[in-house]
Amino acid sequence: MVETFAEKIAVSMKRTVPEQTTSVDVMKYSLILLINSVAIFVLSLSIGWFTGKFTETLYTIISFVLLRFFAGGMHFKTALQCIVVSTLVLSILPHIPINYQTTIILTTISFVIILLRAPFDIKKKSKIPENYFPLLKVLAALIVATNFFFMSTILAKSFFTESLSTVKLRRKDR
Repeated sequence: MVETFAEKIAVSMKRTVPEQTTSVDVMKYSLILLINSVAIFVLSLSIGWFTGKFTETLYTIISFVLLRFFAGGMHFKTALQCIVVSTLVLSILPHIPINYQTTIILTTISFVIILLRAPFDIKKKSKIPENYFPLLKVLAALIVATNFFFMSTILAKSFFTESLSTVKLRRKDR
């Protein structure tokens, strides 16, 4: 659905100004990223506003995206799956109560996972040279480690969820 919509827009743009646009595939990919990001952001914040957790949802989104930029993570097969699951996760996390001890535990687990797994699955999805991957790992770990200072329940839940996306759940058939 999202892919089809993005392709129609890309084809239309190419037809309108063929000499001043890049390939349809590149525009389609960029549009899918843009549509996904905007949809997840708007839907999650709308749910947060409706449920009285707007600020918490905003912090969840920001911290999740920040860590994901450096740590990477798994991707869904379709853009619609990404929008639905991401919106659900980012909207539910602010509503899960955790205590101080759980905050420490989740932050510690997240830190260890990031040290072991980050950056995950970014070789084909990023133009960042591989020699920078160790730096990405250190930066991702430092981002998580900040929560040992802040002791934020929101950051603990967000970082834990994002760190789990760097763990490969099943083996692909060969």
